[in-house]
Amino acid sequence: MKSLRFFWRRSDADRLLEMQAHRQMAEDDYLERGVTPEEARRRAAADAGSSTAALETVREQDFLGRLELLLRDFVAAGRSLRRTPVFFATAALTLALGIGVNTAIFSFLYGLVLKSLPTYEPRQLMLLGFASRADHSGFKYTRLTYPMFRAAQQELRSFSGIAAWTLDTVTMQDSEGALRRYTCAYVSGNAFEVLPVNPYMGRMLARYDDVRNGPAQGWPVVLGYGFWAGRYGADNSIIGKRIRISDVPVTVVGVAPKGFKGPWAGTDVKMYLPMFFGPAALKRDYLAAPDSTWPVEVLGRLREDIGVGEARAELDGMRRSFIDRFLPMSARRNGYEQDSYVRVETAQNGFPNYITRTYGRPLVLMQGLVGVVLLLCCVNVGGLMMSKVYMRRREFAVRAALGGPVLRLIRLYLIESLMLASAGSIIGAFLAWHASAWLLHFFRDPMMGEPMEVKPDITMLYFAAGLTVLTTLAFGVVPAWRAAHADPGDLLKSRTSLGGSRRIAGRAFVPVQVAISLVLATLAALLSESILSVRSGKTGFDVDHVTIQNSPLVMLRTEGEQHLRLYQRMLERLEQMPGVRGAAAVSRTPLTGEHVNSRFEPVRNGERANQQMDLAFDDVTPGYFEAMHVALSAGRGFTWSDKSLNVCVLNTSAAQLMFPHQEALNRYVRTRDEQEFPGGTTCRVVGIAENAKFSDVRQGPPPTIYFPVSLERMDKRIGNLVFLINSDTKKVAIDGFRSTLAEIAPTVPLVTFVTLREQMDAALGSEELIGLLSNFFGATALILSALGLYGLISASVTQRTGEIGLRMALGANRNLVIYMVLNEAVRLLLAGLVSGAILLFFAVRLARSELSDIFRFDPATAGLVIVVLLAVTLAASFAPALRAANVDPIHALRAD
Repeated sequence: MKSLRFFWRRSDADRLLEMQAHRQMAEDDYLERGVTPEEARRRAAADAGSSTAALETVREQDFLGRLELLLRDFVAAGRSLRRTPVFFATAALTLALGIGVNTAIFSFLYGLVLKSLPTYEPRQLMLLGFASRADHSGFKYTRLTYPMFRAAQQELRSFSGIAAWTLDTVTMQDSEGALRRYTCAYVSGNAFEVLPVNPYMGRMLARYDDVRNGPAQGWPVVLGYGFWAGRYGADNSIIGKRIRISDVPVTVVGVAPKGFKGPWAGTDVKMYLPMFFGPAALKRDYLAAPDSTWPVEVLGRLREDIGVGEARAELDGMRRSFIDRFLPMSARRNGYEQDSYVRVETAQNGFPNYITRTYGRPLVLMQGLVGVVLLLCCVNVGGLMMSKVYMRRREFAVRAALGGPVLRLIRLYLIESLMLASAGSIIGAFLAWHASAWLLHFFRDPMMGEPMEVKPDITMLYFAAGLTVLTTLAFGVVPAWRAAHADPGDLLKSRTSLGGSRRIAGRAFVPVQVAISLVLATLAALLSESILSVRSGKTGFDVDHVTIQNSPLVMLRTEGEQHLRLYQRMLERLEQMPGVRGAAAVSRTPLTGEHVNSRFEPVRNGERANQQMDLAFDDVTPGYFEAMHVALSAGRGFTWSDKSLNVCVLNTSAAQLMFPHQEALNRYVRTRDEQEFPGGTTCRVVGIAENAKFSDVRQGPPPTIYFPVSLERMDKRIGNLVFLINSDTKKVAIDGFRSTLAEIAPTVPLVTFVTLREQMDAALGSEELIGLLSNFFGATALILSALGLYGLISASVTQRTGEIGLRMALGANRNLVIYMVLNEAVRLLLAGLVSGAILLFFAVRLARSELSDIFRFDPATAGLVIVVLLAVTLAASFAPALRAANVDPIHALRAD
């Protein structure tokens, strides 16, 4: 370092000698023109300018000189910030808030929506299949049946490879010997050729592994890296070992790479098994039938010479053939054929799933929200920088008078801005890194056995660095430009000569802050009110005392009457447990987003009315209405003797829809939906239940028909039921179910216990997070606006001290001075409110489009926010107004 400093000093000496030589040459030139020696010396010195400025100009001509000047600028900027620690802390923490939250939200947006699969050319990966407009789930899943997938492998020419994937669960003993369920992926034998993925250790699955009844050497399994490291302690000798999965012996053949957790965002796949392992574990070959409807997600890699449009056209040309050859007649009669369409879409980011479909758009909305907050932070810091420029106006004048280059002054203040933004980015990245666990609370389904994992990675740091550059340019350029282009003569004059408020630094920032604050605070209040209304609204059943358990009794492979009897024994024993007030089982749990609709028609006088209507339907056991606290306004519920679809219960909406102005009890309802009800069914209405929400907490109760859990649907359509346990506390329900399961089905594993309240809160998770962030940043925006206005008015009072003193010396009283200062604040506020109202109009429309299920506009709430904003910002301007009113005219005039 010493040698480097010596080199620079030596270089400066050389430069000075060169400058002196040029000056001597100029002086000699003037002497030749007949100018006196003194005048020639003066003119040559004036032409050369100050030695410091000239030296810096010369330094700019070579690399080491530029490097030295840059280093000196950084040192000068650091000293400047060190002299104003309060300013530095306020500005850095303000930026840390904006950058940190932007980085945290971007981590989730990138991890769940934008991150590409860690594989070769992920842009060539396509998800292909059929979807149906008859799919009422709202997600429009893109899938093929397994026979369709096999045909696509053989017949489609637009893809170099086509593979099938299915997300499922298997059972396995944990390290303590307890039976647990783990997430697995069933894959076709060529899955890791199409992707492709290289193993961390061993090998990935191959074509010869995926054969019916398994390969000759036994079933293989590839373990996920995290599962291998956690469950087996990263044991390198695991390759070749035999373990048991779903009571089937398998051999570990490989470990997946560290960064690969499967193609489903937010899901950590623990193990990968051949597609045919599923039928072997369940001892039911559901893939064998030519008309099997088992759905698989199909991943294809486009040929390099084929576009997406050509691939879509080829698949669309085969749609009719695929439906005729592989879709059962019952499904075609249900309207699938007419309502189906082809989808070929990018799979670069993996398979769309519940998490990405549920949280994708809210994440984009949240990124926009926190982006606005970052803009507000930049505006606030920009105002602070402008105030600092004003406070250092005489320094700028001196620098400019001494010949300081314009670009040098601009660079100096851009470096100050960069140092502020860098400090904010470092603090913000630290906060974002540690905020991930807290944010995950809002981004998970409570029925998931394990929490979703989204960890910040190097991309987050790149994003934070990019925000640093953008914020530097956003709030550093204007102050730097203003500082560099100020007139030194004006700056060196008296403060009074600067005139009134027209030259107040940063006055344009205050209306921008007020406008953004109005939008954020109003949206926050409206959204919070909407969410509170939905959360506290009537659901039609007890959400605070019902606990859900989805233990897979289907593993026992009981069928028919025996399977139904197993659930009856479980429920009867559960109701005997201490503290349990009621228990039931259901095929579809309320508030999970899962629902099925079908077409039903009333039967009048023994004839069909030919008036089909969409009704949601569910299969429930006896005790359901009692356990859920759903009142029956007429008739009865189900008993264990109701084992057929010949009876049903309608809710009030369905009864009024099917039988308007008539008594629905003991009437008949029919359906021709042979996919859900093979052969159709006709049921007698034995009860009328009060309306209750079904799948979505955001929507009102749909017309619903309830069926008893029947032998007809138990084996073919339902399989496993979900237990609902009504008790005083969740712990009572957990203890009661554990005891019951240990007594009746001890080999069946437990699944996570969740209350209906937790399920409802999870369904509103993204909206609650948006509301929470909106409230936090709405309050922050109000504070920043108040601080910005306070700083501006304070700077104005300081700048106009001489003017105020002169006015008071000429007879102006205190009230007039206060009015003068507040008048300036009110004009700025009104400009911000008008701009904010225009922005709010478009923001409300955007919120309605993105959150149409819950967002409601309340003019009274918006008016209240405006009143609060006015009160807070005007209160912030009173302190400098009172200070101005107490100015001593003699001291003010003497100071100038």
